[in-house]
Amino acid sequence: MDTGNIKVVCYSPDFRGVQARRRVRAGERVITARREFLVTVPRIVESSELAKKVVECGVKLDYTFATALACMIYEAKSNPKPWWQPYIESFPESADTFPYFFSEKEKEYLRGTIWESSMKSEMEESLREYNEICDRLPEFKEMTSETYLKLTTLVCSRYFGAESLPDQKLAVPVIDMFNYYVDKAGQTSWHYYPEENAFAVTAVKDIRWGDVIALNYGAKPNGRYLLYYGFIPDNNTYMYIYIDPVISDSDPLLKEKQELLGYANGEKFLYSKEFYCDWSAYFEENDTVMSACRFAVYAEDVARLRSHLEKFDMSERYKSFRLPPLSAENEVAALELLKKIIVEKAKKYPNTLEEDETILETQKDLTLNARNALTVRIGELRAHAKIIEFADEMIKLLKSPENAKGEIEKMDKWYVEYAKRCLLPLLTQP
Repeated sequence: MDTGNIKVVCYSPDFRGVQARRRVRAGERVITARREFLVTVPRIVESSELAKKVVECGVKLDYTFATALACMIYEAKSNPKPWWQPYIESFPESADTFPYFFSEKEKEYLRGTIWESSMKSEMEESLREYNEICDRLPEFKEMTSETYLKLTTLVCSRYFGAESLPDQKLAVPVIDMFNYYVDKAGQTSWHYYPEENAFAVTAVKDIRWGDVIALNYGAKPNGRYLLYYGFIPDNNTYMYIYIDPVISDSDPLLKEKQELLGYANGEKFLYSKEFYCDWSAYFEENDTVMSACRFAVYAEDVARLRSHLEKFDMSERYKSFRLPPLSAENEVAALELLKKIIVEKAKKYPNTLEEDETILETQKDLTLNARNALTVRIGELRAHAKIIEFADEMIKLLKSPENAKGEIEKMDKWYVEYAKRCLLPLLTQP
């Protein structure tokens, strides 16, 4: 591997990064890892006896790549292979900043968030997988369930995607030590080149000597960063909340709606979708949520509803249909349902937004893990407040349409795209 452009820097025992050893111009490759340095499932299984046994034992693995590489890393303690060495040397020792390994007191600061339940389900799945492997391969018990969770967690935080490879994943030594870059425009890009069987990082813009070289991990909410990468980026404003509309038991059209959805067992749940605090970038995703809310509260002609749904495959178990704004009355009811869902979610949190913000500001003895977890919770509570503000403002416009057009034209809010594309047509209907 040609590392002439970079050098690895240890900022602390648990924090490393990569800096430029010389100037790298835009369009120039920062580093290229050839075939012999790429860690893939076939290479792992060929050389790791433990990984081969686990992959072939018949257990349905959540992430075959993560399990195989975890086995290789564990086996390297007693029987390392020469080609493993570059990756083993760059693999971290600690996973203490991942929520799975927080103290119980630190985990409390995640209480109420969607990531608290995600963490619990991930841990349950890891334990199930571990126990099933042990049932098939008793010798696997030499690796504890906590070690298995730790190794697979670290692996999942460091692999790259490559659609042309088996399992569509690979790991690359040194490159997996590039830290997060906050600039949305990007400093570098990475790509797997199947024709070269190589993985490379390329400079998107000029990089000066001594600059920290990093990768952009993509747009993700703080909770996802914390759970799957063990850190939170500075000033991350990307946020979404899962919205899960349900048809009311008292809905006079309940049976007709269930028939339209193909529900045969009295189901009322539509689907759980992300609602983003940015309409301009995620209009279609947010309108899918609003579509479900429109459907859930619809109280007019069923034939009209049926005609809108005819173009969608309603036989799918998890339906994702698009229902346009139907009337001012229906849109008000849909917005009220959205607000109600958010208000109910907020009841699961132990504190208000103001209380959590005060804790973060005044309690200087919080550990880094506790501070990160609390930051995740505050982000969700702020998102709740933004969505409630959105619903209230849009309901106000729909109920007082006289000056609505002028208000929308001068609006400078994150939801202005919705107001223009969804509300204006309703407000200007004859």
